[in-house]
Amino acid sequence: MLVLLPAAAATASPSHSMLARVNAYRVAHGVPRLHNARALDRSAHGYAEWMLKHQFFGHDNHIHVSRRFHYVGEVLAYHTGEFPGVGLMLTAWENSPEHNSILLDRTYVDGGFGFVEGRLHGQRVTLWVGHLARR
Repeated sequence: MLVLLPAAAATASPSHSMLARVNAYRVAHGVPRLHNARALDRSAHGYAEWMLKHQFFGHDNHIHVSRRFHYVGEVLAYHTGEFPGVGLMLTAWENSPEHNSILLDRTYVDGGFGFVEGRLHGQRVTLWVGHLARR
């Protein structure tokens, strides 16, 4: 079977696919799209890497993003086993009242997502971090 994808879909990273899916979810709920902020992509990916390196999963007492962002929210998720795909992680956030409220908060106008795969406490995991912000 041959499957053809548009060039943008074929080359989209999982992080950018997550932003596109979050934006579709926001629009479906009457909330404006997030603008991709590369600084937030970097901070989200960096925090995912930090958690894996330090064998920790959870929110820090401070969300580490560029100082240009003054209002920031964070969503975290992890999945054990093989890479679960973007849809499964987004569905988990949608079904969590706390995470869902961050995804649909109109205050946030910029967003970035990052993930890492590795071992957390001996289990193969994928860790996702989303940083949503306003300057």
